[in-house]
Amino acid sequence: MCHSIRVIYSFFFLDSILKSIEFPHHHNDGEDEDDDQVSKQQQQQQQKQQQPLEVLLLERNKALQSENTALKVAHSELQGKILNIA
Repeated sequence: MCHSIRVIYSFFFLDSILKSIEFPHHHNDGEDEDDDQVSKQQQQQQQKQQQPLEVLLLERNKALQSENTALKVAHSELQGKILNIA
């Protein structure tokens, strides 16, 4: 019986860790957002909160992979410029 309690506790502990992962929302830097855009963003945020954790993780993974690819391209371009200067 003690083993089953540890398994259940471990499951809830892992679940709480996974749910604590941050999923930042991208905001426009413009200061002239009107009320329609703000309410639309709030609706989108509520819809994202209703999505399963797996979907949120996949979306976050895709965003991180895209950012990583962009950084790799920028890095290789800068290395090429450095080689041309030297």
